[in-house]
Amino acid sequence: MKKRFEAVLHLSTPRSASDILALANRVIKGLSENTSVFANPDPAIAVLQAETALLQQLMTESANGDRQKIQARNEQAEKLNDLLKHLAAYVTKVAAFDRAAILLSGFDASAEPKPVPGPDKVSITRIVDGPLPLSARILVMSPGVRATFRLQISTTPEDEKSWTLILETDNSRKLIAENLERGKEFFFRVAARNHRGNSGWSESVGFICR
Repeated sequence: MKKRFEAVLHLSTPRSASDILALANRVIKGLSENTSVFANPDPAIAVLQAETALLQQLMTESANGDRQKIQARNEQAEKLNDLLKHLAAYVTKVAAFDRAAILLSGFDASAEPKPVPGPDKVSITRIVDGPLPLSARILVMSPGVRATFRLQISTTPEDEKSWTLILETDNSRKLIAENLERGKEFFFRVAARNHRGNSGWSESVGFICR
């Protein structure tokens, strides 16, 4: 029986913005040079080029350690990684599971079953006002695998015993803390877990409701 190969991203989860940028550039080159095979990439090459250029710009701007720029860079890296996942599915379909055709795209090709890894450590990218008064939405960089997210809160983060679990959710976009006090600083940290393990807690980040 002939092996069925799939396009893969070299990494099971996003490791760093530079890794994602390097892969995006390889895929842009591969798809651009093989339009006879990959005639209508989804998403389009122009979209991938624009998002890749933006990540390159943000990586340059964040090199001085500016916190907001680093947050913007991490969010853009996650967005670009998601685009690459969609493109990998497109490439696999068009290549009809053929290894040689997949490799033309710039992606790696694998015939091995994809293991389900434990989640990487979660990174809080920023905290913004939540949908309700005196609430906060905690935005995180995805650990790259299905996981349950746990949200803890504290007003004295240096005291490990002060941390309180306030939420568990399977949706990283629903990390919302409610009933906060105006003008008081609260600290948050997030962890992810699945049947393969736990990520450990993220670095804590403070937020003040105004």
